[in-house]
Amino acid sequence: AEEAEKAAAAEAAQAEVNEKVEAAKAALVRAGKANPYVLADPEPVASVTGYHESAIELTLRVWCKSADYWDARFNLSENICKKFAENGIAVPHHQIDLHVVSK
Repeated sequence: AEEAEKAAAAEAAQAEVNEKVEAAKAALVRAGKANPYVLADPEPVASVTGYHESAIELTLRVWCKSADYWDARFNLSENICKKFAENGIAVPHHQIDLHVVSK
């Protein structure tokens, strides 16, 4: 039997600069492994892919069957949010401080 065609899916996430990077990467990998559309081989891999003003960018790379690509991708987005919340990993939010001066 022929092996099904595979596709790589990558999902980016950001964590606040003060977060523990290894904990965030581990949460991403758990999100990938919890996804029923993601193939076990090769295993999901999380890496730091960028630095921003108030965030560290991480990318999770997984493999899935080509036919399952979109289901895998959307499931990853949801699972990453859940895994970050379960592990207390803060996601940066833009904040504007407004100072009002009365005359």
